[in-house]
Amino acid sequence: LVLLGLGKDGHTASLFQEHRISDKEKRWVMAVEIPPSYPTTNRITISLPVINSARQVVYLVSGNDKKEILQKVLFAKPPFENPLPAQSV
Repeated sequence: LVLLGLGKDGHTASLFQEHRISDKEKRWVMAVEIPPSYPTTNRITISLPVINSARQVVYLVSGNDKKEILQKVLFAKPPFENPLPAQSV
């Protein structure tokens, strides 16, 4: 079971759109440099293949300010030109 949140910009698990997100990543855990526009420090996260190999992935999303991005993640139709990180899960 992997429990994830969703950022207002569509990031999840500290995987941001500004970074190249690959489902071919070999590492299970990796350091992530946070984009300068975020008021936080660098992080450590699990990679996309680890997330996608889980039997179950659950998103806990709260706040009316995330409604629009949640709808985009859930209802946008592939193929995605430049997918949001949460759309890769």
